[in-house]
Amino acid sequence: MSSKEAAVALYGVQAVASAATLIWPKNRTVKIVGGSALAAVGALDRLRSVYGGDGADQLQQVINLTLASTATFKDPEEGLEVAMRALAIEAAIAYFASGVVKLVSPVWLKGEAFGAIIGTQTYGDKRLYSLVTKHPVLGKLVSWGTVLAEVGFPLVFVLPKPLARAYVGMMGSFHVGIGQFMGLNRFVLAFGATHPALLHVIEQRSSGRELPAP
Repeated sequence: MSSKEAAVALYGVQAVASAATLIWPKNRTVKIVGGSALAAVGALDRLRSVYGGDGADQLQQVINLTLASTATFKDPEEGLEVAMRALAIEAAIAYFASGVVKLVSPVWLKGEAFGAIIGTQTYGDKRLYSLVTKHPVLGKLVSWGTVLAEVGFPLVFVLPKPLARAYVGMMGSFHVGIGQFMGLNRFVLAFGATHPALLHVIEQRSSGRELPAP
């Protein structure tokens, strides 16, 4: 599993499965096989790599499994609705859990986390680190703002729709910023993939729509 050939094979399967689900998004068989294949590739890649995964990898697996499992529903509309609700809830849990972990961290509570992270070689940005070094209050505001935004994210399910949509949009911009300055582009794709589900649930919130009876 650690050979170059194994990596090429895994990523080849991943590319084909991803392309198939994009080209035939309404094909039930493609969604089941494609989602299952993507989940299997993700699991095998974790075994192959000596490095640990991150939140984006874990969320991507949830998306893959949700895609495959909800495609088994006989009613496509019901499957889509369940998938949307499941991904919206999972996204809210992921944000909240990430915020809670930071909330109990002294480094984040002191407002020092962002400045420390942006100064590293792996996740850092020299220009931004220089700015934060000159103006430490900026680093503190970003650190505290990140914690508050993540812990408070479940509020999107009860806030007025315009504020809820703005909240989701703010988190989307947050991920784009992380991708730009920290190089964590996978977070843009993984978390961004759940945002349409969040917006769907927000729009459906007051419609009183129920899932069809089995």
